[in-house]
Amino acid sequence: MGFVAVKCPSCGAEVNLDEDREFGFCTYCGTKIVQEKIVVEHRGQVSVDGIATKETVLDRADICLAHGEFAKAKEYYNKALDLDPKSSDCYWKLLLCKLKVKNDKQLIQRYGKRFENPIDLENYADYLSAIQFATPEQKERIYKIKNQIDLSSIEVLIKKTKDRNVIFATGLFVLIVFAICFAFGKMTIGTIICLVIAIVYCIIIIRHDKVTFKKAMTPEQYAKFNYFDIYKKK
Repeated sequence: MGFVAVKCPSCGAEVNLDEDREFGFCTYCGTKIVQEKIVVEHRGQVSVDGIATKETVLDRADICLAHGEFAKAKEYYNKALDLDPKSSDCYWKLLLCKLKVKNDKQLIQRYGKRFENPIDLENYADYLSAIQFATPEQKERIYKIKNQIDLSSIEVLIKKTKDRNVIFATGLFVLIVFAICFAFGKMTIGTIICLVIAIVYCIIIIRHDKVTFKKAMTPEQYAKFNYFDIYKKK
């Protein structure tokens, strides 16, 4: 507890008042004396030493993400969301942490080549939150990344399908030629069996490929898809 020296407005005497009290009395004339206090109002964001702001937490999180320290980065991004629960960027980078990639480019490179069990970003809550709170510019960037992943997965699937089927087609051709040569130009039971096997095998391969493409594509993409177009030269 301290004292403040003030002058009595009535008799002019100097009086010591308790600084914790709003008023006191002159010890000479008994006049009530009210202490004047200055109130300073701050607007906007105030930075206090030792207290982290959203920007400082995000800086730390971004550094951890760039170094591949995904667990630490995830912790800092969650702290940033405590300060700003509607940060689209934080939700997006939390998604990167969960998928264990350092940036958008790495996300496309790693998950855009998965033709078996392709990733669907819409199954992740962080992706949906990033879209929900995104600005129009952020939404455009996120959708562009998702489309690149989806298209890249399909392109890889098409290439692998073409490469595999070329090999199988070569084998079937050899089988058919062998059957014809074996029969010496005559339609024997062996020739018929070889031809039937070749035809059935082709049907099975085509049906299998179509099912695989259907799983990898959205309903809209599959509706426009023609299996035999993948063998056309572009």
